[in-house]
Amino acid sequence: ESFENIVKLLVSLSFPINLWKTQNLCYQLMNKVYQEISEKGKDGNATSKQWVKRFNALAATLLIRVPHN
Repeated sequence: ESFENIVKLLVSLSFPINLWKTQNLCYQLMNKVYQEISEKGKDGNATSKQWVKRFNALAATLLIRVPHN
C-alpha cells in the first residue's frame, strides 16, 4: 500500500519521472504470479484478494493494463 502511495506521489509531480523500471517489475509480476494469486482470491483467500486489489491499483497508476479473465 505504501509503495502504491509513493508511485502515486511520483506520478503527480510537475516534472517528468521515468518509472520504466517500476513498470517493468510490475509487468513481470503480472506475467509470473498474478494469475495464480488471482485464482486463490477467487477461491476465497482474503490475503490474495487484497493483493490483487492493490496490484490492480498500482498497475493502473503505472498505466499498465491488467487482463482480467
